[in-house]
Amino acid sequence: MRFTIAKDIFRTAIQRTLGISDRKSTIPILNYLLLKTEEEKLKLVATDREISLIARYDVPILEEGALAVSARKLFEMVRELPEGEVHCETGERGQMNITAGKVRYRLMGLPAEEFPAVLEVEKVPLYPIRAGVLVDLIEKTVYCASTDELRTNMNGVFMEVDESVNGVRLKMVATDGHRMAIAYSEPDEHGGMSLEKGILIPRRGVVEIRRLLDDLGADTQVYLGLDKGMLVVKTEDFTMKVGLIDQEFPDYKRAIPLEKGIDIKINREQMLHALRRMSVMSTDRYGGVVIILREGEIILNSINPDVGEASEELEVEYHGEEMRVGYNVRYLVEAIDVMKEEEVLFEIRGSFKPGVVRYVGSDQYASYIMPLRI
Repeated sequence: MRFTIAKDIFRTAIQRTLGISDRKSTIPILNYLLLKTEEEKLKLVATDREISLIARYDVPILEEGALAVSARKLFEMVRELPEGEVHCETGERGQMNITAGKVRYRLMGLPAEEFPAVLEVEKVPLYPIRAGVLVDLIEKTVYCASTDELRTNMNGVFMEVDESVNGVRLKMVATDGHRMAIAYSEPDEHGGMSLEKGILIPRRGVVEIRRLLDDLGADTQVYLGLDKGMLVVKTEDFTMKVGLIDQEFPDYKRAIPLEKGIDIKINREQMLHALRRMSVMSTDRYGGVVIILREGEIILNSINPDVGEASEELEVEYHGEEMRVGYNVRYLVEAIDVMKEEEVLFEIRGSFKPGVVRYVGSDQYASYIMPLRI
């Protein structure tokens, strides 16, 4: 195997695989990256058996071949090389010789045959969806996915195709039992995809998909499909396969309150900065903020006996009785932070029903947050 590639392209290509290959594993070969040259392309393959990535690059191929090398060590070597062209070739003793200018590395490898087989996607129906749609849905939901390994059916993002009076839309939902986020695409942005019961994508898989899509333009066409219990995400240069969680997602619709709360329209930036100032009081033992609603104002107050106290007043349109509700300040920050509009709607229901952060005049996003006892 012999090829030449620009350092920046090579470094970025390897870095994209580290979320998959650079993890603790009892199987050493899973920390390796397979490099393969064929048909005038350099192919990089990474897998941890749950997530697989095949990336293809157009580079000058001088000799075809394949070799598996440590992904982390290869990245560290390429990162330290001088700018310019990098020349790679396999040696007789199963090593990769890497040269850039007057710098030379020799990295020991393993035969390609020892690397787990990762097959290209064939004969699987694929549906076109804009990259920006997927990024937006992931961004607005993944922060709510549970990290508790004992709650497997909440360790991911649920995706389904929703049909309602608002049209046919792609929908993502995530919850950790204390909060829940729901996000919809625009009507007819589902690419014709049909998900009879919905699919549950693991949180780590969603993060890797987002990382892959971040480098693409919002209007770049991405193709989604299902293949033997795996979600396939395919572009012209990449194919990612993510193993789905084979468990039933909680009946999230039962957690959506039917009764109307008190709507408070508030400037997003003002509220976000005020909440972040309250979060300075947070520690591992305490992370709450008390929201006090009064005539014409909303007061944020955070008291931590171990740290101190913070409070701030914001002007809002409100005419009614005083209300006092406690929330986890980080939950509120994360719910508002993913929004981009100038104003947000904060719906308060009291001390026992979830508060809701949503868009003004749109149902495309809602974050439900259970209150704290105060």
